[in-house]
Amino acid sequence: VDVTAFQERPSLELRVLRLPEERIIAELSIIETMHRKMEFTVHVRGVESPNGDYLAQADLYYEERTAPQDQREVPFSIQV
Repeated sequence: VDVTAFQERPSLELRVLRLPEERIIAELSIIETMHRKMEFTVHVRGVESPNGDYLAQADLYYEERTAPQDQREVPFSIQV
C-alpha cells in the first residue's frame, strides 16, 4: 500500500473477501502509520482451498473510522 505524503499520520483498515459470497477471510488494522510505503502478508484461513477469486478492500482514515478519506478495492485470484 502506498499513500501520498501526509502531515497527520493516517490509519488503514484492510479486508480480504472471498468471492462470490463476499465473506471476509482476513482483516488488518494499521494505526497512525509513519510510513508512506507498506507491505503486508495476509494469510488465507478458514477455507478448504485457497484457489479462487478475492477482493482486497482498503479504507484510509484519520480520526473517525466511520468517515474514511479514501477507499480502494483491488480484485485478485489465487491459483495454486
